[in-house]
Parts: sequence; structure tokens; C-alpha cells
Amino acid sequence: MIPVYNRDTLFWNCLQSVLAQTFDSLNIFVIEDGSRLAIRYLDPFFKNHVKNSRKDGLRKKITYVCLETNHGVSYCRNLGASLGRGKYIAFLDSDDRWAPDKISRQVDFLEKNRQYQWIHTNEVWQKDGQVIKQKKEHTKQGGIFLERQFERCLISPSAVMFERTFFENQGWFLPHFRVAEDYELWLRLNVQNPIAYLEEPLTIKQAGDWEQLSRTPEIDKWRVLALHRLYRTHKKDPEFARFLVPLKKELLKKIQILVKGAEKYHHPVKQKQYLLWLQMAENLPVD
Repeated sequence: MIPVYNRDTLFWNCLQSVLAQTFDSLNIFVIEDGSRLAIRYLDPFFKNHVKNSRKDGLRKKITYVCLETNHGVSYCRNLGASLGRGKYIAFLDSDDRWAPDKISRQVDFLEKNRQYQWIHTNEVWQKDGQVIKQKKEHTKQGGIFLERQFERCLISPSAVMFERTFFENQGWFLPHFRVAEDYELWLRLNVQNPIAYLEEPLTIKQAGDWEQLSRTPEIDKWRVLALHRLYRTHKKDPEFARFLVPLKKELLKKIQILVKGAEKYHHPVKQKQYLLWLQMAENLPVD
């Protein structure tokens, strides 16, 4: 499932990596999210990709949905997931790519390890076409690792695959989270559901001079809301008790960043709001 917003060449490279998958039966859902120039206006190129995928003998069917107004990536991913009927769901951001055996490797693992209902892979990071080295704190892993996830998003939507029933039963992406939607979902899922992990870098994440949600100003605002939501949901759960102190510590850290940012850029109203958040977070009971 590929959400697309104001992409052209990046999208075609992304789509080509899906069409090149060794897994022989894919339903591909492309959701155009109210772009300034929708890819439907590039029909000859689009149809050529569809034609080639069928000629290659791979059963890959593309469904294209064009939304007239922008709804956000959460809405688009949920819509694409709802249109499918396959056993598994995988997402791919329109500026990322998959290695050819990414889907087949994940499906094979989940079929052989039924204790897992979702899985992600290691990643190659590229900036302006050049591979960049990841820092130690970005190291990926499997299992349950909530404390590391409090600090940063360690699972990429482009690297993850779900069993459909698991994804549907867990509540999908939250549409009102226009950014940090993945951060919120991974926290919610990883409380009780260990994720499988493939060490091979089967997902290629790209960065450059184009628009990216990860660069949204005040993105920590949404991470704070996600952490507080997690706290409210699980604060009375005895099995979650060991996470309360590190959760509160990270919550305070992120709010302090927002306070300093509002002060630096001279936003007194926001600064007042974040100071109130800070006071509320300091008073959250963790025992």
C-alpha cells in the first residue's frame, strides 16, 4: 500500500521496487492524497508500468485511488489496507524502496513462526543517493523494546508487515495523528506484542531536499500526545508498571524541548501551553 502526496520520480522508483518483488501475488494500492499534480495525469507512464508487470508473468494488480483533498498519511494507509483482502498488509512510503525479496522473506518468516503477527526489516539509509551510516541509537531489533521506542521511532512503516487480522484488531493508524502516526502505533502495539525482525537490510529509506513528515516543525508535540495516550491507557495495568518511570522521564524531556523551542522562536502562546503540559506531566503518578 503506497500513499502518494506531491511525488513524481520518487514514486516511480518506489513503484518499480514493488513490481520487482519476487513474491508472485501482490495487490498494490496507490492512494493519491490530494496532490497538486496527481499521478493520474502521467497515465502513459503509469499504464506502461502496469503493462510491464503483467507481461513479466507476475500477478501484480494495481488499484489507484485519487482523493481530491488531502487527508493525511494515516487516513491513506487505513484506506489502502481496507481495500485489500490478502492475509498480509505491507506499507511503503512513496520516497522509499524495497529490495526484491523483501515481501517473500517476511511472508516466509511469518508462516514459519506463527507466534509473531508483525515483522520489520533492517534498512539502508540514503541521502541524495549516497548511503549514510546509522548511529548506534538507531539500531533496529525485535521483541518488545518500549523503553527504546519512547525516545525515537525505531520501526519504519516501509519496513513493517502485519497479519491483516492483527492490524485490524489493533485499531489501525489514528487519522487525527497527521505526523508521528507510526510512533503512536508502534507504542500501542509493542506493549504486549513482540515484533519479529530480519537483520538483512531489505528496506531502502531515502532522504533529500523534498518534503518529509519527519521534518514537520514541533513533531515532538505529537510524540508527547502519543506518550500521554499510552500512559492513560495502561497506567493501571500491573504488567505496564515497569514502564511508567521511563515513560514519564521521556515525556518530560520532550515537553522541555517544546518549551525551549517556543521560547527560541518567540511563540509566547505556545510556550504557555507547553509549560502547562510540563506541569501536568510532572504531577503524573508512576507508583
